[in-house]
Amino acid sequence: MSIDPVLFAKALADDTRQEIMKHLCCVWLNVGEVVDSLEGRVNQPTVSHHLRKLEEAGLVEVRQEGRQRFYTLNQRQLSVCCGVLVSAFAPDYADNMVRVDDIMTQSSDKIHEAVRDHYAQIARSADAVEGELESCCGEADCGCGPITLYDSAMLGEFPVDITTLSLGCGDPLTIAQLQPGEVVLDLGSGAGMDCFLAANRVGEQGYVIGVDMTHEMLDKANANKARLGLENVEFRQGQIEALPVADQSVDVVISNCVINLSPDKSAVFKEVFRVLKPGGRISISDIVTRGDFSPDHRAQLALWAECVTGAIDADEYLALVREAGFVNVEVVEKVQASPELRPEGVPEVFSARIVGSKPS
Repeated sequence: MSIDPVLFAKALADDTRQEIMKHLCCVWLNVGEVVDSLEGRVNQPTVSHHLRKLEEAGLVEVRQEGRQRFYTLNQRQLSVCCGVLVSAFAPDYADNMVRVDDIMTQSSDKIHEAVRDHYAQIARSADAVEGELESCCGEADCGCGPITLYDSAMLGEFPVDITTLSLGCGDPLTIAQLQPGEVVLDLGSGAGMDCFLAANRVGEQGYVIGVDMTHEMLDKANANKARLGLENVEFRQGQIEALPVADQSVDVVISNCVINLSPDKSAVFKEVFRVLKPGGRISISDIVTRGDFSPDHRAQLALWAECVTGAIDADEYLALVREAGFVNVEVVEKVQASPELRPEGVPEVFSARIVGSKPS
């Protein structure tokens, strides 16, 4: 949409609207839920008025479900807006602009920090029980454990202490149908298990890149690579929302229980589309839901880091993949978490295997 700096400035000038935007970061809420998030300090007609102003400025996205409208922060438009305000009004609006930009940046940073701390602790402790594959969700029940993530024949040649630090929720390798000579990218490669399995499949003529933001996991992955003597694997530090990978340089992107951790999944899929060659493929194992978590659940960063409350509805997930440009997108397998273990008010949680391709 075209950017009207005056409209943006007016929309951002109200403190209540800024607070509403904070509550709408990374979650969809209806008007009543926004009122509840403000603890009743603002009545429903006033909240509806503020949401209309934010919608007119393009600062929130809207989704219609029956007679109800749901809202979420339009993070991409907000980022563009901040630059426009500086150009049009600096210095008069600069301070206000920075405060609003922090709505997005601080929320995303807090999520990244919680996730990084969680997996750094796992890497440091490395206390997985020998012979059992660790799941991504630890003690939480996200639908991925206890299950056998890989066929035992795939793991036979690897040391047990490497295979026990998989931290996945499924097997993206088998459905990827990797071919000799292909270049593979693993999002959130952790200690490297999926990269090592992929390296065996693409052979010496192929190449595997693992990207992870946690230094402790990268250290462990590189140590494991040295132990295995693999020359066709490389690990890079970075976030999956901004991949340190060249355009159109990858044949296949895999990921195992990682994208649900991202506070900006749309950015992830757009980055994946960017780095894939025309005709490239995605093979993803991830946590999805039927329905949405409440704002209270979303705010529990410990559960977000355990691959639970960062998960989104399966239909929304697939829509984001398609919006990024992918075709032939489908769920090829889905495993439900035990219903009796799901707390009241929590949506159904699944471990899903998702495939798609970039048009040739």
